[in-house]
Amino acid sequence: MQQKSLLSLDIGKTYILSHVDLQGALRHRILDLGFTEGAEIKCLFKAQSGSPLAFLIRGSVIALRKADAEKIFVL
Repeated sequence: MQQKSLLSLDIGKTYILSHVDLQGALRHRILDLGFTEGAEIKCLFKAQSGSPLAFLIRGSVIALRKADAEKIFVL
């Protein structure tokens, strides 16, 4: 199965989080928010400009910048 970044997700569909390709404090913060391997994630919103994007993960809605979303991958 091919991995794709959060940028390419279809709105309303659910995916399984594969891995996070971020470093340092941002990586730790993203992991603390529940973006961990195996978590179900659903894309709720994409701004026309591409940023922000909103996702439902572990019962919370989290908005991410485009630059961060392109470094988080799902199956």
